[in-house]
Amino acid sequence: MDPEFERRLVHCSGALVPLGYLQGVLSWQAVQLLFAGCSLCALGIEWARLSDRVDLGPFAAMLREYEHDGPAGYLLYFLGTVVVVWTVSPTIAVPSLLVLMVADPLIGVVCSGGTPPSKPPHVLAAMFVVSWLLAIAFVGPVAAICGAIGATIADGKKPVVFGHVIDDNLSIPPLVAVGIIVGNWTVGVV
Repeated sequence: MDPEFERRLVHCSGALVPLGYLQGVLSWQAVQLLFAGCSLCALGIEWARLSDRVDLGPFAAMLREYEHDGPAGYLLYFLGTVVVVWTVSPTIAVPSLLVLMVADPLIGVVCSGGTPPSKPPHVLAAMFVVSWLLAIAFVGPVAAICGAIGATIADGKKPVVFGHVIDDNLSIPPLVAVGIIVGNWTVGVV
């Protein structure tokens, strides 16, 4: 199986958590504790991987080239989600998580063939539309637009910090949440 397809499938599987909350299977506290626990586990695994104490075995094939000597996307995925689930209400957090867990991998299909430093306009437009469609199911139209703008900015270019590419898994959920908050604020929704 193609490692990129496997990576996207794992990415999407995270949507089971917010969907479980929406279906009443998980409480919000359970969601918060689950993401906190996963973040701690991912920190431990990444520390061990980057210090050559553990080999990820077959899962190493899912790492992108820029992740071999820096933080892997799965760690940033959990850190981005844990920040959001612990700082904003479920009404804002759920669409923020779904944009990361559904829109980001779907747009990855549009932008197949590598990870350029910045994405072409058609990919950014697709990210905006898919993010807006996910957000509008939970928040008003202005907040959905602002959240989609946050997602598009996060998806547009991966920053490089100390020579390491920082995957957008870290920035998508917080920027979507901030966008929704700003959108709500502009129309007077508290």
